[in-house]
Amino acid sequence: TIMELMTFGSLIAATDTVSVVGILQAKQVDPHLFSLVFGESALNDAVAIVLYNSLSTFLVENAFGDSSTLLTEIIKFLAHLIVQATCSPLLGMFYAFVLALAFKAVDLREHPMLELSLYIMPMYVPYMLGEFLNLSGMITIFFTGMFAKRYMEPNVSDCTKQHAEMLFKLFAFLAETCIFLELGLSVFGLSGKFQWFFIGWALLAALIGRAASIYPLAACYNLSLTRVVRVGTCVSCSDDTSISTMDSSSVQGSVSSSITTSSANGTSWSRETPIKRLDKRICLNFMHMLTFAGLRGAVAYACARDFPDLYGHRDSFVTATMAIVLFTIVIMGGATEPLMNRLKIRTNVDEKEYM
Repeated sequence: TIMELMTFGSLIAATDTVSVVGILQAKQVDPHLFSLVFGESALNDAVAIVLYNSLSTFLVENAFGDSSTLLTEIIKFLAHLIVQATCSPLLGMFYAFVLALAFKAVDLREHPMLELSLYIMPMYVPYMLGEFLNLSGMITIFFTGMFAKRYMEPNVSDCTKQHAEMLFKLFAFLAETCIFLELGLSVFGLSGKFQWFFIGWALLAALIGRAASIYPLAACYNLSLTRVVRVGTCVSCSDDTSISTMDSSSVQGSVSSSITTSSANGTSWSRETPIKRLDKRICLNFMHMLTFAGLRGAVAYACARDFPDLYGHRDSFVTATMAIVLFTIVIMGGATEPLMNRLKIRTNVDEKEYM
């Protein structure tokens, strides 16, 4: 049914860039690109899960003759999304602030083992707290880590910082290994039939849909960084302070739009990116990489396993999801490093020096 396809579309939109992020981190790529890929993946997963839950609930209710309409579910989804987008970050920020105040008030540098234990163990509490409150645990712990790095880490010893960084990397590696081990073991437990025509069209639609999202949004974002400037000389104006004769080509790396308007007095208007905003622009190579980094993985598979089996189609959606996951991770994930070389993306970048 249409609702089944919409529900499937919501879960297959969830990206999993674990393998891509691992490659980017190992190659020490431009931190700007790494932040874009990692941040987009985390927020994409949270939105996709909320959308999937809303559509699957609507699918079940309508199958049992519930009178709710699609408009009602859309309103519920938007309300839930607003709550997730505001309360989840606030919960993570508040938790990080409380921990930062605690470490600032109590000096544990003389007790390194206790300091390390109290620094690591509470960091995973916000995820469980967020899930318990029906919020996004992923976004919650994401913001907890961001603000803990800024406000909590300066209050611990250098030894604790180094040990904690290694332990967090160890936990991340073990979690990543368990995820892909579970995905691999699940291949031999599939009972549904592979409908290759449906899988092929679904994969093509997923790739086109991601490209149709990345390029326009990135272009609009780049446009928001620009400003309108005057180019040329205004013959009717005697006040030189009101005229900008700086051409955008004279600024290294600045970009002007191709649209230039001329007024009756000879002054032309153009757009350029100020120097202080140039490092925020998303270049075309980064857009290509963001589009290619839309791998499907654990989140999509977990949602597919929980797909409402009202019409006996769950196994078909699970097999389609698994096929798309395997293709994107094995084929596209394996081609990530050659693509980076092809796009001439900077590697071995010192993050501290870059910042």
